[in-house]
Amino acid sequence: MLSEPTSPQLIHQRQALASLLISTFMKVLKVSLLLEQTKEILRLLALSIETCTQEEVESVIFKLGKDECGKNMTRQGLQEIWSVITSETTTTEATTVSCEDLKKLKVKELKELLNEKGLCTKGVKSVLMERLSSSTTKKEETISRSVTILILSEQLQRFPWESLPILQQEAVSRLPSLTSFWRRMKLRTADRTITNKYNSIRDGVRINQVEYILNPQGDLKTTEQALEVLFKENGWKGQSGIATDTKEHLSSLLVEKDVYIYCGHGAGEQYLHRDHIAQLSSCPVTFLIGCSSGKLEQEGTFEPTGMALAYLSAGSPAVVSMLWDVTDKDIDRFSIEVLSTWFSSNGTLNLLEILPRARATCKLPFLNGMAAICYGIPMYTSAVDR
Repeated sequence: MLSEPTSPQLIHQRQALASLLISTFMKVLKVSLLLEQTKEILRLLALSIETCTQEEVESVIFKLGKDECGKNMTRQGLQEIWSVITSETTTTEATTVSCEDLKKLKVKELKELLNEKGLCTKGVKSVLMERLSSSTTKKEETISRSVTILILSEQLQRFPWESLPILQQEAVSRLPSLTSFWRRMKLRTADRTITNKYNSIRDGVRINQVEYILNPQGDLKTTEQALEVLFKENGWKGQSGIATDTKEHLSSLLVEKDVYIYCGHGAGEQYLHRDHIAQLSSCPVTFLIGCSSGKLEQEGTFEPTGMALAYLSAGSPAVVSMLWDVTDKDIDRFSIEVLSTWFSSNGTLNLLEILPRARATCKLPFLNGMAAICYGIPMYTSAVDR
């Protein structure tokens, strides 16, 4: 039987654990450069070293500044890491209030808590409890609201990572590189005082700037009947059941509109080639609702290519597509859920948050639901028409 470690030994073990975790955090930070992911890592870090005192962890952090992985960090930067860790821990603990705890409080105590949160203090005890519980739940939801961006190799991109148990309820998307991520985020943070030009990434997509191509080959009658009702209810322009117009019309459509919806066989490359799309000056949020529309093809030793990447190259903020062949009725349910929820959210939900619940509407979740993926960044609808 091992003897219980003495106090100095325990402190040394804690410091070693904290040093390992912080080193891991610093390395991941350099690789991912994704703020939401680093915040999540900080939360895990805070939970893992919660038994350490502030002095113990600070000593490890300051020593880390002399190590290889932290050599570029200033003392102030290391102090900021500690402040984020402690603030994340405090926030998590503050939001954990059970119903049983609320029942034990007196009306006066409930009113004091509500007053601290700036909420109304009028009503009987049950109303006060519900109001306080609701505010706590909303705060928890705000804290956990994050997006995961997957940058996958040519070998890994063919798997539906979004449907792993750890990610299937999260907002997840894909991008080919960090460069494509930063280009889109620059547009999101663009200053309106510099240019008055409309920016869908920053301002949200306009719900009246949508155009669709539905069942162009004319043999998906069930899909046409199911989706055409939704499209016409929203007043969107498009074509149903007939072949598309010229390449010039499709090109102008992709440049001028905020959202483009294609529902048919494949990704519609027979109507507009990927090379032509990649050369466009801009591209809208795109829905490619067809078999293997989001599949990337490996061509020898070169990087994988596909229609989804062509739209991204032209500047599309997000491309919803299918990773493999799917059946029509299930994907019709998926499409209706995604489009109706997103366009009725009034800018409160981003596209990536809606995808998990839309996948769940499929009766064959493994065959069809998991095939639905999104390339790009979180996109919102505009709260007002512009």
